[in-house]
Amino acid sequence: MGQPQMESQPETATDQPATDQPASTTRASSAMARRLTAFAWFLFILTTLLAFPGHLTIVAFTICIIIFCCLVLNQVRHAALASLLAGVILIIKTPSIQIQFVLLVTVLLLAGLAYYSNRPKLRWLAFTITAAAVAFFGIKRTLDAQASNGISIDDQRPIVCIGDSLTEGEKGGYPAELQKHVKAPVLNYGRNGFTTQMVIDKLLPEIILERPQLAVVTIGGHDYNTGQPRNETKARLKQIIQTLVDADIEVVIVECIRGLVTDPFYGVERELADEFDLELIPDTIIRRFFFFSPIAPPGIWLTPKQHLSEDGLHPNERGQIEFAKVVADVITRK
Repeated sequence: MGQPQMESQPETATDQPATDQPASTTRASSAMARRLTAFAWFLFILTTLLAFPGHLTIVAFTICIIIFCCLVLNQVRHAALASLLAGVILIIKTPSIQIQFVLLVTVLLLAGLAYYSNRPKLRWLAFTITAAAVAFFGIKRTLDAQASNGISIDDQRPIVCIGDSLTEGEKGGYPAELQKHVKAPVLNYGRNGFTTQMVIDKLLPEIILERPQLAVVTIGGHDYNTGQPRNETKARLKQIIQTLVDADIEVVIVECIRGLVTDPFYGVERELADEFDLELIPDTIIRRFFFFSPIAPPGIWLTPKQHLSEDGLHPNERGQIEFAKVVADVITRK
């Protein structure tokens, strides 16, 4: 009786690791996969908030990396969610409603196929097509924001900056900082609270008399704030641009921010930039004023000296410097 009992104890001891070790390893792997996925999503959200829509290429490739990382970690649901968000990000501010519809249907079909398919090869293929489409449209939209012909600066003719309080600023606003980057005179035609109609009525005649070589236009935000319809705002913006072009004035248009997630005017500046073949400055810089302010992360974690805005919209002195750098990079790019 004693001998069998002695033999059964080692069997139990040797069997215990055989059953516990794989379970422990599985739990550790699953926990690591969850942590890596969570970290990837954190990077994605942070990148999107700070880079979209100006550096859409960066956002697109971030999404692609997340999709493939999730697949390697066997996190199919997260990969499908990333695919859906990729489609949404591409759709936001896409001027054409028809293209928006095609993108949405395509991404929904691919993400659904990848999620519900039981065949790994088919799943990988669907996600690969999704990621490639995101990367393609991301690069294309980044390039679409650039005019086919570069801007040539004449040091003798002035540059005018047209806009509202974002342009007017304090102590000369961003135009005063822009003056440090170019030799040509920079004139500030920013007026607090101005709409497109006010620019047409009160500023355009005076601007034409100055015979500027270039106009940086940042106007239209107050049209939305005062309830002006999109089509009327677009028509007035088009009139402003046409008047400047007819007077032999090159135009750079800045995309106004009318919503952090959606654009109620769904890309009116992009349509006009494409129509007139203009350089477009995406609203990425204006979005940074919000996220690098005391009212939103990551700004709430930064010191006051690192803030670009105090109210989340209007640039402070540091924000004006950054705004001027973005404009200078565009108008001096060869």
